[in-house]
Amino acid sequence: MKEKEPTTRRPITLDDINQIDYIDRYKKIEIVNGDWNEPDVPFYRSHGMLSGVIQGTVIYLFGQYTREHNDLGVALAGSVGYVMEGTRDNIQLMRRTDVSFVRTEKLLSTPKDEPIYAAPDIAIEVVYQDFADDMFQRIDDFLSHGTEQVWVVAPSPKTITVFLPGDIARIYRPGQIIVLDDVLPGFKLDVAAVFEM
Repeated sequence: MKEKEPTTRRPITLDDINQIDYIDRYKKIEIVNGDWNEPDVPFYRSHGMLSGVIQGTVIYLFGQYTREHNDLGVALAGSVGYVMEGTRDNIQLMRRTDVSFVRTEKLLSTPKDEPIYAAPDIAIEVVYQDFADDMFQRIDDFLSHGTEQVWVVAPSPKTITVFLPGDIARIYRPGQIIVLDDVLPGFKLDVAAVFEM
């Protein structure tokens, strides 16, 4: 069976995405500046087992909190599209992230089978061993469209770098606790727990 290729038509629409999104090599397809983001940049390398465990742990910890505080929002696993510029019929910027948190008010007008037409409140990326070529652009895209925190979780070395608006970045290591009272009141994350396997 011949694989479908991304459309050359512009603008790119949600229907265009839905026609190819199930193909494995486009699993994390994104749109930047109204065009398909290259799926073979280093960010798209296959993650090892440790990265998968880390993603699962983070979504579990966030999920536990949001189930107990379900009025605040939801924790979402990867593959959710965030359309931060454009509309259903003309998508200019759509990013995906490994784990995210979205406040309830952003979800009220979002059909369950469509991307979210806003930035996540927290975006979490698990990188392979190093930052991908476009990671800083990704961080800027999220923060400049309203994301309050972007986390970059690096299995080696075991660090979580939290990027905030205003060019602020904080690095956390095992033995430290990330406190999110400004976004998720009462939520604390033990960095060591993220890297346990």
